[in-house]
Amino acid sequence: MKSLVLVLAIALISAGLKPLKSYSVCESIGTFVTTSFTGTPSILCTLYPVTWEGIFSARYCPSTISISETLNSTSTYTNLVDLGGTTCYQTGDFKAFNFSIDPFRCLPGNYYIQIYLQSTTEPKISCLDYTFSIA
Repeated sequence: MKSLVLVLAIALISAGLKPLKSYSVCESIGTFVTTSFTGTPSILCTLYPVTWEGIFSARYCPSTISISETLNSTSTYTNLVDLGGTTCYQTGDFKAFNFSIDPFRCLPGNYYIQIYLQSTTEPKISCLDYTFSIA
């Protein structure tokens, strides 16, 4: 009986989430050029890991990653990932930022996620966004 419940739960979870298919580059100064972004949103209200890779086109010392989640174009929650701000990158440096996104809602609907790489002097070093839905 426990096995049947587990199989049904997995099937329902799998059916409820439309996975991240792509991302878009949004408005920023563009000094961190995104080469790859991977992650799969979770319907289980758990952290989901993401990797944001790119190349710096100017010298910057990123301090935070700002993550804004908007549900059904109405309520927005912002979370900050502290990068310390002590590591600086030069023009041409490759960096992979590995962090997790902590979903603030697990309600059915359409989610819009916007992520900014920030420094203490520049709030928009780079930006990307994506959408996903929970049925």
